[in-house]
Amino acid sequence: MKHETSARLDIEVVTAYTLADMDKAEWDSVCGRDYFLSYDYLLHVERSMRESYRYAYVLVRRHGESVLGAPLFYMDICADTLLDPGRMKTAAERIRRILPSAFRIRSLVVGSPPSIGNFGIAEKGGNCYPAEMAALARTLTELRDKGGAKLVLYKEMPEAFRTRYKEVWEEEGLIFGFDMPNNWFDVRWHTDEEYLAAMRGKSRQAIRKSAGKLSAKGVCVKRLTDTQKALGMREYEMYHTVLMKSDHIFEVLTKEYFSDICCLSRMDPCLVAIMKDDQIMGYFLICNSAKDEIAAMFAGIDYRFNNDYDVYFNLFHEVIIYAMSTGKKRICFGQNTYEVKQRMGCRIEELYIGLTHRSRLLNRILARLSAALLPRIEISGRRVFKEDI
Repeated sequence: MKHETSARLDIEVVTAYTLADMDKAEWDSVCGRDYFLSYDYLLHVERSMRESYRYAYVLVRRHGESVLGAPLFYMDICADTLLDPGRMKTAAERIRRILPSAFRIRSLVVGSPPSIGNFGIAEKGGNCYPAEMAALARTLTELRDKGGAKLVLYKEMPEAFRTRYKEVWEEEGLIFGFDMPNNWFDVRWHTDEEYLAAMRGKSRQAIRKSAGKLSAKGVCVKRLTDTQKALGMREYEMYHTVLMKSDHIFEVLTKEYFSDICCLSRMDPCLVAIMKDDQIMGYFLICNSAKDEIAAMFAGIDYRFNNDYDVYFNLFHEVIIYAMSTGKKRICFGQNTYEVKQRMGCRIEELYIGLTHRSRLLNRILARLSAALLPRIEISGRRVFKEDI
């Protein structure tokens, strides 16, 4: 572990390279409110994906009390992964097919490897800590250099967080661009009937038409809590198939990540699965992400059945039904597939990427090109409810 102290401000930065070297109670006192930054979840990620990444964990203390915390990991990022579909992304992909190492950047990423639309820095009590954030940013720069990385990448940063520390990060040389937006669903109803009744006619009809396909013989919806038993290699490959259809592939989760997550009782993980003759046609892995909030984290689809049963579309509807039945207030549906999620009534939250390169010259170039490299993703709004809610 590393300890760095500023006598003037009494700020101490503590770094560990395995979460087991951090005190669980201290970590959760800062990060535990977000279940995806909690000690138990991050330890699960580290253990189930230990071969994929190198990890680090940072706590910032003020007057002996931890007030900021962040999990980190090192990975090689292909620059075209961050680009939106278009000419620049296509050109980068063509070059990388010829030169596989081109555009590959060793990076220190702020957050946890599974990208689910949640930011990787926690603040105790939701307070603002500018001096402590500056100390954290400097520590990340040091960890970047010592770990042989060239880039520090802050992914999935909310607007409020970026605004709160904008001056601090600009002083540390951070460049900002747009990340893929997140999809949120606000649960305002108690039953599926109430939810559908609130929708405009065409939106309601589309959901009912798709849901009707689940009444076919042998088809049912189940909630499977034993992920170790439910997720075999076939089901894991279904997740991989969905992943490969994405325009932005940031990380690939291991089979152990899915099967062993059932041990996290606080997160109450389960599969919302659509089945035919006891075989899974598609599923969402669902976890509690906060007290009254769930995340539909990762999907697996057997596309042989998708058209006949509208499996993917129906899974979103079934997750909403699940949330209502368990009294949840919000659902995080993650990034991408915006058209489908908007049809269900999701709202969009803009997210940002912050980055700083080891080379000052490249940092200046990236600053000039950030608007072109990381532009805002324009998503057309869709009115699905009778009243704006």
